Amino acid sequence: MFSNFLNHNAGINLIQQYLDTSARAQALGKPFMMFETNTATCGGLPGLSDSFGAALWAVDYGLTMAAANFSGALLHVGGQNVYYNPFT
Repeated sequence: MFSNFLNHNAGINLIQQYLDTSARAQALGKPFMMFETNTATCGGLPGLSDSFGAALWAVDYGLTMAAANFSGALLHVGGQNVYYNPFT
């Protein structure tokens, strides 16, 4: 499941629909943010969202967004009982 879910193409596919908008924002001198993003919705997936590979994917995903003119991204960490929260 990991190789199908968290790979470089997954990050590209997540931002594909925003490429035109990010270019417009940059042309206008405005920031363009990705809000509430992470490895999976609804708290993540055990064994996937709480893995070292997910951390590597997040770096790749962040750099992919930076290359596409995103100003930043907010990784959603949720509550204490979610798999993608790095603090619990």
